Amino acid sequence: MPKKPGNKNTSLESTDNQTEDLVASVIENPEVLSRVLETPTVQAIVLKHFQGPVPPPAMLKEYDDIIPGLANRLVELTEKEQAHRHRTESDSIKIATRGQVMAFCVVLIVIVTAILFGLHGNTVLAGILVGIDLAALVTAFIAGKYYSGKATTDENA
Repeated sequence: MPKKPGNKNTSLESTDNQTEDLVASVIENPEVLSRVLETPTVQAIVLKHFQGPVPPPAMLKEYDDIIPGLANRLVELTEKEQAHRHRTESDSIKIATRGQVMAFCVVLIVIVTAILFGLHGNTVLAGILVGIDLAALVTAFIAGKYYSGKATTDENA
């Protein structure tokens, strides 16, 4: 078969030629084979894995060896990210608490208004106010449970 440039067979033929040359040299000089067999080589594949925001100290040292100061920058970045996460969670708790306080105030105002209407003889209007208030509260709790459960399900997906 003629050899053409870019033909894949050329590399295979080259490998075959190298193998034949090695076999011939081992046959001519058996000491080469005994030396190869006396000094075995060990190959290992190392897989490093870590979990968490900061790599283990040995890996940080390797980073620092490549780019001086990189380990320090990585730790600072992790600390800033954690502080940001804490601020965000704290802010969301404050917002939720503020919403609950405002809802309590609205309910309290509606109930006081209903009591005042009831004391002045408008019992039907007082009943309607209390009924609407109660329906709104039940709806808010049901919707809150629904959306809270949906958010948890979405996070797990």
